[in-house]
Amino acid sequence: LPQAAIQDVVVLKAPSQALRAMFQQLLDAEVDCTGGVPQRVVPVGAEDAEEPLAHVRVPLAHRHVDVDSGAAQVLRQPAVLALLAVCFLSQLSFAPYYGFFSVYLQAAGYSPLEIGGLWAWGVVAEILIFLRTGELLGRFGAGRILVLAMLSTGLRWGLLPAVLDSVGGLVVLQTLHLASFGLYHAAAIVLIRRYFAGALQSRGQALYSAVSFGLGGALGGYCSGWLWTRISPDGVFWLAALAGAVGALIAYRWLCAAGPEPTPGHSDDIQ
Repeated sequence: LPQAAIQDVVVLKAPSQALRAMFQQLLDAEVDCTGGVPQRVVPVGAEDAEEPLAHVRVPLAHRHVDVDSGAAQVLRQPAVLALLAVCFLSQLSFAPYYGFFSVYLQAAGYSPLEIGGLWAWGVVAEILIFLRTGELLGRFGAGRILVLAMLSTGLRWGLLPAVLDSVGGLVVLQTLHLASFGLYHAAAIVLIRRYFAGALQSRGQALYSAVSFGLGGALGGYCSGWLWTRISPDGVFWLAALAGAVGALIAYRWLCAAGPEPTPGHSDDIQ
């Protein structure tokens, strides 16, 4: 960094003196500025402190510029754009499930207890697969796992109208939640961490949440509600299945080259 981007901060070693300096800095600090960037902050009276002073060099300016330019370079990669598109399509396809699955089952004659049980089983399946995701990612790679997750998503929504009257069929489809969301989320997080490394981690996580749960979820929820009575509930889930299938094709085309993680058998990247 250029010298103008470095601030010398005077820190008192003794805790009591540091507290005094902090309040003095807030009330009556003397600041020497060069080119509009603070170069040295010395609290009034700190020069007479009994304890010796220590200097800490803290980079201030232009750090966000480096992060922004780095994120822009990452976003130019086709694989990264494909990953974000897959994440968007995943949550777009999940919107009818989150918003209308209970209504769908209730209209088919299921009791609240049965509906709650199906929701709970999906969550249990998701938790169980998280216990093995590190091993699966290390063996097959995040790209292939993401293809599998999106295929299971398309299959899940496409078969839902056909098995609506079968409790056993619904239990099987709810079991697919372990792949359609559990494996999807694990693989997506691993790829986000891989492409947005180091200081770009926060940008990558923010983009993942905004594009998938934010944009995909919001647009999917709006479209699901609008189409629910204009076509049919079955038609809404068939469109959701189409979104999942398109996501699988994109993942297969651009993300299957993403090989296994360097430390197979561990799930440290999954958060």
